[in-house]
Amino acid sequence: MTGIINVAIIGAGAAGLGAARELLSRKSKFVFTIYEGTSQVGGTWYYSKKVGKDEFGNPLHTSMYANLKTNLPKQAMAFPGYPFKDSMPSFLRHFDVQNYLADLSNDYKITEHIKFNTRVEEVKVVENNEGKDLWKVTTYDYNIKDRKTETFDAVIVCNGHYFVPNKPGLKGMENFKGKVLHSHNYRVPEDYKDENVVILGARSSGTDIAVDLSATAKQIYISNRGKKLQSTLPEKVEEKPMISQLKEDSVVFDDGSEVSCDTFIFSTGYKYQFPFLDSTNLIKSKERVTPLYKHLIHIEHPTLSFIGLCYLICPFPMFHYQAAYAVGVLDGRVKLPSKEEMLADEHQDLDERLMEGMQENHAHWMGLRQWGYNDELADGCGAERLSYLVKQAYELATERKRMDLVNYKNDVFVYSKEKNCYVLKE
Repeated sequence: MTGIINVAIIGAGAAGLGAARELLSRKSKFVFTIYEGTSQVGGTWYYSKKVGKDEFGNPLHTSMYANLKTNLPKQAMAFPGYPFKDSMPSFLRHFDVQNYLADLSNDYKITEHIKFNTRVEEVKVVENNEGKDLWKVTTYDYNIKDRKTETFDAVIVCNGHYFVPNKPGLKGMENFKGKVLHSHNYRVPEDYKDENVVILGARSSGTDIAVDLSATAKQIYISNRGKKLQSTLPEKVEEKPMISQLKEDSVVFDDGSEVSCDTFIFSTGYKYQFPFLDSTNLIKSKERVTPLYKHLIHIEHPTLSFIGLCYLICPFPMFHYQAAYAVGVLDGRVKLPSKEEMLADEHQDLDERLMEGMQENHAHWMGLRQWGYNDELADGCGAERLSYLVKQAYELATERKRMDLVNYKNDVFVYSKEKNCYVLKE
């Protein structure tokens, strides 16, 4: 693109702030506006006691609960070049991360570019006289009750993917008389005092909530379809196999065992949703976001990008590299392959996952893949690669979590000059 490039960013969570920071680093080439549906930055990290809808009737994006601490240490979480404060613990409370993001927004003078309480209703692609894509973005400003449509050269989607709960169908759920919720709406353990709670899902949110509940609930059962947990669990927490069916006041598991149940919690992940794209045909599948090159750049319309779709990652560092690459595409520093080559790359990435036994809805799952992916993006846009210390801190925390779910968040990570890596403070 030539001339000043006008960009719309959707969302002022961590991904949106990361995109804005990158655009500001090249302010001679870009102008931008961030549309944020709430009154503050932070996205999912902004804790609210409320569940369901916000004051405007829109889904609450926060998945935070009162006692939440991060499951990664701060040493693996920060945006490159903007570390968390030394005075903060290794494993942060949700408000620590929210304050960090607010500070980042203010320190980089991002906040002045944000239109708060403004919902993006529709994004449509049109062609200009030269046959190039332009984007019509329709928004509604709740502050002044005004709807308007503006034209942009590019759109960066950063609306998050932790606000539309995934609830798989279960036999007998319609007969169950107890409380049913998704982990998205879990807030305080006191709400479940002396209850028998069954949690479906034994990944991070499921195990973390089980540990949190162990202080107040009568008994907690975690239904796990994966490998058996290696960690010791609180006395009140018991691991169980997959669920066979629900009855009026109990849950039956695949091994034939049956337990009484007052509250049933889905800890089964989330669905991708982009309501502002519903009237378009830009997204071809509900199971994954496609067609995208490198989980990021829309193959048919490269001035549309999506930051933050990947999961099981160190999020802020990845957002940094995705933003750098996407902005490089816009200002011409990154030369994309042909459309056919990008589609082939996307298909190969998915095929590799399917051959490993994953499902299509795992298309954006990363895990160990994240490190090569980050390096590929960094090399592609001329950015400095992520420090090896981030990976090392991530791996140390992952191993500690695997062995000690109850206590690992009390660990203190310190850098050892002698070993040139992070170690646990004794």
